Amino acid sequence: MGALVAVVPGAMNVLCTSHPASHFKDPAEGVVARSDWRNLGRALRGEWPRLIPNGLIWSGLDDRDRDAIATWRRKALANPYVVVDTEYYLCNAPAVPPLTLLGLYAPGAGCLQIPWLEGQHYVLRDRERDEARQWVQALVLDYAGQWVAHNWPADWPVLQHNLGVEVPWDQLDDTMLMHAVLHCELAHDLGTLARQYSPYGAHKLLWDQDRYAYNRGDLVATAAAYEAMCA
Repeated sequence: MGALVAVVPGAMNVLCTSHPASHFKDPAEGVVARSDWRNLGRALRGEWPRLIPNGLIWSGLDDRDRDAIATWRRKALANPYVVVDTEYYLCNAPAVPPLTLLGLYAPGAGCLQIPWLEGQHYVLRDRERDEARQWVQALVLDYAGQWVAHNWPADWPVLQHNLGVEVPWDQLDDTMLMHAVLHCELAHDLGTLARQYSPYGAHKLLWDQDRYAYNRGDLVATAAAYEAMCA
């Protein structure tokens, strides 16, 4: 739902939304469907959906990477909030899922992604992982703003177990809980929030296509929802 789909390449795009009759069965669906119709007008004006922005990927320890990461850190520390999103393998053992990708986003700084696992192998070498872990720990200690995530209870143990990071509770904002307070009648998954608030469209379709773009989509959708709900 809420996606603009090219049914035939080169042909007219189709906006997927709910059938009006479904709103009689579930009036709450009308709240989100109205966002779809607003986006249709934006699509006709060429304003929606925006492309998911590219990001900076932590790929090594050369000087160019260090300079870019230092610039990202400086800009992030000046922002009132930073979005966090972890990707991880869902498994029964161990109890805490292994981290595969850490994504961070701050307005004006953009996305920063730290790859961790791919398959059963670490993406970064031991020394690079140690530096990345220490860098994230220092960022958390130095940052005075709000850390925003969608469903913090899912990300918190992954950060704590894999990176040794503990974000202070008074600096946590959770868009899932915020949405539950504002719209208790709606679903509170990030796909619903993206449909309602995000200018980037239905990014969840990228799950099995591009894990980096999918993670960036989660980051910017969370940021869009957070700003809209704080307004």
